This record gives sequence, C-alpha cells and structure tokens, in this order.
Amino acid sequence: MGELHGFCDQRFEPLEALFRSNQESGIDEGASLAATLGGELVVDLWAGSADYERTRPWAEDTLVTVFSTPKLMVNIAVLRLYARRLIDLDAPLPDSWPAFRQ
Repeated sequence: MGELHGFCDQRFEPLEALFRSNQESGIDEGASLAATLGGELVVDLWAGSADYERTRPWAEDTLVTVFSTPKLMVNIAVLRLYARRLIDLDAPLPDSWPAFRQ
C-alpha cells in the first residue's frame, strides 16, 4: 500500500482502520473515501494507485467511473417515501408509478 493521505475525525477511526486494512490486504488497489456529518467533512482519505500499472498514485482529486451509485440514490428516495407513508412497498409498482403500466 502507498501512503494513506487525508484526515479522519477521531470519532470515525474504525472507518479509517477498515480503509487502511482494505489497502494493505489488496482488496482496494486505490481508493478514496469522504463522509460528511451535519454538513461538516469528517472523513477525507485516499491511498493506493490510480492505474493498474501502479505508476500513478491516487490523488485527492482522482476521477473514477461510478457504476452503481444511482441504485443507492433510488433506494434512499424510495425509503424516504416509505417513511412518510407515501408509498407501499408491497403494492404493485404501477400503483406508485402509473407510467410503468405501459
């Protein structure tokens, strides 16, 4: 593993330990992790390589292709609707999304 960069609020040290462990074990060859709490940045970490050849270190602003993030956003939106009793998770999909019938 390359050097770990960034910072982590002491309240989230277990998260930093897991991030470090994933780098050291090779689960992640390069990665970054950022988290906010109440609008405050509390974790901002990055380490490893930005390419398979391991010639470019992962940087604070390394760009990556994101594939599954929209799934998470849809799940959050649906669960918020459910919490407000605006959607029934057991109802047929067209009941909440009429255009889906077509």
